[in-house]
Amino acid sequence: MNERYLWADGLKGCLMMLVILGHIIQVAIGDCEHNRLWNMIYSFHMPAFMAISGWLVYKEPSIQMGGGKFLIKRRFCQLVIPYLIWSLIACVKNEEFTLGNLFDIILTPDKYYWFLWILFLIFTLFQLSGYFSKKFKMKVNTIIIVMCVLLMGGMVVFNLRICGIQLLSYYFLFYSLGYILHSQSGLQTKKLGILLPLSLIWLFLALNWNMHDLPDWMPLIPHVPKSALQYLYRGVTASIAIYALLGLAPLIIKGNCLFSKWMIKFGIVSLGLYVVHLFYLGYIVDLMHLIIPTNYGIINTSIVFIVVLAISYITIVVLSKKKLTSRYFLGKL
Repeated sequence: MNERYLWADGLKGCLMMLVILGHIIQVAIGDCEHNRLWNMIYSFHMPAFMAISGWLVYKEPSIQMGGGKFLIKRRFCQLVIPYLIWSLIACVKNEEFTLGNLFDIILTPDKYYWFLWILFLIFTLFQLSGYFSKKFKMKVNTIIIVMCVLLMGGMVVFNLRICGIQLLSYYFLFYSLGYILHSQSGLQTKKLGILLPLSLIWLFLALNWNMHDLPDWMPLIPHVPKSALQYLYRGVTASIAIYALLGLAPLIIKGNCLFSKWMIKFGIVSLGLYVVHLFYLGYIVDLMHLIIPTNYGIINTSIVFIVVLAISYITIVVLSKKKLTSRYFLGKL
């Protein structure tokens, strides 16, 4: 595999570690929106995951596989089928197997494994962008930017939340950012003199980040909805982190050290880790509460993190052994 894709997989692995850690804080510690580490993680980790997915989907025309319909069908098998199966398993596990919850799997995917669902919708929109580009003889990046504006504008104005439209609108922006940065190599940089100051700016913004509020120092603007300012602050914070990560990751993640090798391994199975760790997390947190019935600290959280990661990775290895389980549970074709 090309070295640039190795570091990209390694970055996905690092981000997945943050996803797992964030979920542990959310489930085990609670009151996560007042937890500084949780806020810092959530300020960029899922937008960055979308961005690296967009970065990876960009390919030169000479190495593209098949047409749009073929790729959409392939992504449906890789993403939507596992999403439906794991969501059904979650309904059974949580004793919520009702007709209403079955509809919610499609109508409110944020209750389930929304990342897979949204990733498929975004990929489908990108294929449509290619179709519109050819039909109207416009650059693909221009179509993508127009879609970003329409989706974000629609989200702020109409606040639609059916079928995950609000998630689609928000994360389409970051997927597009990764795609455009890969397609326009002149926009990228590996200069530490630029990347390190950007990292410090992100750190300042992340320390003041909150899921549902603005920092105290940021004033409201007359006639501008507060929700628009919140999305702006979140978007700017995540975008700065993404730009810095895409520049720093190739310098940090090398295939010849133990850390990089494991991050690459985790990155390759990141979608599997995403769904499988959520299946085990509640059980392991409850077990830890029984063994050590105290408030969660660094030691407890670290133990849960290691156990969840180890069991999830072993489960993925086992599921990968059989063609059917690999295909339907992990989306491996």
